[in-house]
Amino acid sequence: LSSRVASAAMGCGALKGGLTIPPPHGADVEAETQALDSKDEQTPMASYETSKLERLVSRSPGKIEFRWELSGYPSKADMIALCKHGSPEGDFEMYDFNDQGRTDGRVVFNHTIPGTYVVRYYNPVGKTLIESEKFAVENDCKKGSKKGRGRLTVKQASREGIIVEWRIKEARTYDFIAVCRPDSDPADFGVYEHNLMADARGSLCIRSGSLEMSRRYILRYYNADKEVLAVSTEFTIGGN
Repeated sequence: LSSRVASAAMGCGALKGGLTIPPPHGADVEAETQALDSKDEQTPMASYETSKLERLVSRSPGKIEFRWELSGYPSKADMIALCKHGSPEGDFEMYDFNDQGRTDGRVVFNHTIPGTYVVRYYNPVGKTLIESEKFAVENDCKKGSKKGRGRLTVKQASREGIIVEWRIKEARTYDFIAVCRPDSDPADFGVYEHNLMADARGSLCIRSGSLEMSRRYILRYYNADKEVLAVSTEFTIGGN
């Protein structure tokens, strides 16, 4: 499961593959590319040497956050992409457009699949302008489960969202409720919401737009140490 996260200034995609993605709304890729090529003819690639991608520390599970700075010429059709280390240029796992043509910004990816990755800044024709140092995404959720310390009840599961109620004996800040597949490892989860106030009981709505209607899911309540405290019964997304 992958969830979509976007920074305030950027729109995020979560499609896997090569650079054959439609441009962001309103972007003229051909015009952008011609302008970029014209600028590159006038400016050597050395203008990008001071550009950088810096990973930021995130306390939220499964979040990969980077800050980028571009010393060359930005395009509204540029992409910041999460890629497997060693993958061919143009490949990606998830991406985000620089749809405001900024020279700096932040990007956040929700990704929990273990592996070694890099983040690349691509121009509109799929050329890498910046590449981060490689980093690992680890299976850092604890295998142990402390189910029985609480209860999760799915009240509604529709296209509008999943409404869930919980009762937890030991709620803490950074606890979260996540959508998971029934047979998945405790380390694997998709979209989630935090119990921000560390309430022992309450309800919230989890976005369901990225979930498949025909697939079965469960909810898990994770504490701040990523241990499972409660699990819901199985459910499917309704047609509302």
